[in-house]
Amino acid sequence: MKWLVLIGAGALLSACTSVDVLGAREQTSEVKEPPSPPEEEPAGTGGLPNVLEERHRIPISQVNARLNDAFLQLFFGDPETEAVFFDQGDGTAYIQDIANGDVRTDSMAYGMLVTVHLDHREVFDKLWGWAKEHMLSTSGPSAGLLRWRCDTSGENCAAAAATDASSIIATTLFTAETRWGAAGDHAYGEDALALLDAMVAIEARNGGVVDGVVDCFDEEAALPRLSSRSPEEEVAVDYLMPAFYEVWARHDRDRAELWTRAAENARDLLSRVAHPETGLLPEVVSYSGSPDSERGNYRATTARTLLNLALDHLWFGPFDWVVEQNERRLDFFLEQGVDEYVSEYTIAGEPLVSFNTAAHRSLVALAAGTSESSKHDVFLEVLLDEPVPTGSFRYYDGMLYMISLLVLSGQMTPG
Repeated sequence: MKWLVLIGAGALLSACTSVDVLGAREQTSEVKEPPSPPEEEPAGTGGLPNVLEERHRIPISQVNARLNDAFLQLFFGDPETEAVFFDQGDGTAYIQDIANGDVRTDSMAYGMLVTVHLDHREVFDKLWGWAKEHMLSTSGPSAGLLRWRCDTSGENCAAAAATDASSIIATTLFTAETRWGAAGDHAYGEDALALLDAMVAIEARNGGVVDGVVDCFDEEAALPRLSSRSPEEEVAVDYLMPAFYEVWARHDRDRAELWTRAAENARDLLSRVAHPETGLLPEVVSYSGSPDSERGNYRATTARTLLNLALDHLWFGPFDWVVEQNERRLDFFLEQGVDEYVSEYTIAGEPLVSFNTAAHRSLVALAAGTSESSKHDVFLEVLLDEPVPTGSFRYYDGMLYMISLLVLSGQMTPG
């Protein structure tokens, strides 16, 4: 393992300068040191395990220095090759999907998830401000929902709301309320509750299905749908986020029973759909657990389920079935070779692509963080050797890289 000794977080730059997406002006943004856990809880804030320190003796100061380095590069680095954060100079900013040249609720969700746990409130507020101004539908049958994709001007947006990203954003808002309180530019908790209300009760508000708009959550099944335009009783496996539903139950008291049931149903479905030998998960399944005939392979996005499983196991577990399922998957990847396994397979284990990605390696490291076998620690070593992502896919790779470091160091806590 090659772990570079990084300079202390306190010696890092406290401010940096970046050019906005149009190159029209320079912007200076305060960059605060990522929060360190209290001395009496060296394993991580809230007493969560610091897997990196427990298994690799990487002190929290080095993890935080690594996170700060990634934050500086991805948020304030070279806009052509490094940055994904673009400040608009009007109190708002967005995270750009560089490869696709647009802004997605996924990119905004991951940016908000990272910044709330790094305690970068100003950046978080700018991201949520842009999403509210440009992505939030304010009229018509989709009012209250976040449109899943916009161009960088914010003027041209898709109609549908993606359930996964909206779920992450709602959770980050509850976390922001817990961390920073209600005073400020945004009423985080109220915004989160309004978003959940739109996701689960849009049909009731509209008097039924209007213009094809359906609830993002099927209340009877207590399971998410693919989008606000997807009435089918099926779900992408990575949309199942039981830990987040538990957080919602704490804050949305009027629907606490629904969200608790959603967490239980999501766990039940997740525990049943992995391949019995490889542990690989299908992309889309019916509510009964049957893989979709055309979308039944393990895809790059499916691997995000490993984040959802890790958070649920660490926040509300432990769950023996999560450990067993993750170890099955990790054994399969070990059989392929740590440097040879790829990011997409049939669930039976036939490769569909010839490459791996930084995002996938980061997610696999999260699975290794729940394993009870030391042979899987090699996947943690791979994460520690990973450079901060650059290039066309740096948004997705970079955000999941930072999220994995936060989780594995015990610094991503329930809101």
